[in-house]
Amino acid sequence: MNNLGTVAVSRGDYERALVLFEESLAIGREQRDQDRLARASMNLGMTTLKLGDARRARELLRDSLVAAREIGLTEGFIGGFVGLGAAYAREDPARAARLIGRADLLCEEAGLPRQLEDPDRTQTEAELRAQLGENAYAAAYAEGRALQLEDALALALSPD
Repeated sequence: MNNLGTVAVSRGDYERALVLFEESLAIGREQRDQDRLARASMNLGMTTLKLGDARRARELLRDSLVAAREIGLTEGFIGGFVGLGAAYAREDPARAARLIGRADLLCEEAGLPRQLEDPDRTQTEAELRAQLGENAYAAAYAEGRALQLEDALALALSPD
């Protein structure tokens, strides 16, 4: 279901993707599968954000991070931090930049490519730079890179 949801997103069919990610999430809950819960919650959160509901997206992305933390899923941390960065871009740009900075460090540590060519990522970073200014963005991003993983998780999981 999760993979089919990803295909639906790539086709711009966000409503169909929501249904598929919800189904995947339900299966994950039923099977107590933390990997599935982390990935489905992350994808559901990112799709919800694309549809304009940042508050709900943050809830789902936090759920994703909780599941990822239980199993040490690096990709889940990265996706959760980047997703929450996008979800906080307007309300708390410094927090958003810190989370993106930590996600990028995780990518480097794991030998994973950063998704710099992702148009959503590019848009988020441009928005953050415009709101904060280049120097403040760079400082917050660097602060995020300096955070220990548990501190970054605490930042991400703290309430709005």
